[in-house]
Amino acid sequence: MNSQIFKMASAWALLYAVILGHTLYDGAAFNIPYLTMLIPLVLRSIIVNFPSLAIDYKYLFATSFLTAITVGAFMFITPDLRNGVEEYGKDKNQTRKATALMVGVFMFYLVMVSFIMKNPYSSFN
Repeated sequence: MNSQIFKMASAWALLYAVILGHTLYDGAAFNIPYLTMLIPLVLRSIIVNFPSLAIDYKYLFATSFLTAITVGAFMFITPDLRNGVEEYGKDKNQTRKATALMVGVFMFYLVMVSFIMKNPYSSFN
């Protein structure tokens, strides 16, 4: 079960990285091949090679809800992070910090909720 949780968390981290990666760099030389070639190829690979992404909706909702609450709490504590979330994508440095927090918190709850719910694939087994 632990290796299955690690594979699932890794697949979700890769998916986040693929979706948000374009926010880290400026310029058409990076963004055009990234958005038109890399994202479709990686998403296709993920769909075929990572069935562990197909987790139960209740599990995904619990993880997402806890992530939203935690990131919202961090926004009240840290004004720097608040700006990064409110103006997401405008300042690369702020966007990196906000993205790192969101992905990190999501990965944390992905693992924690898997221990509570026991089987994140209950709808698929």
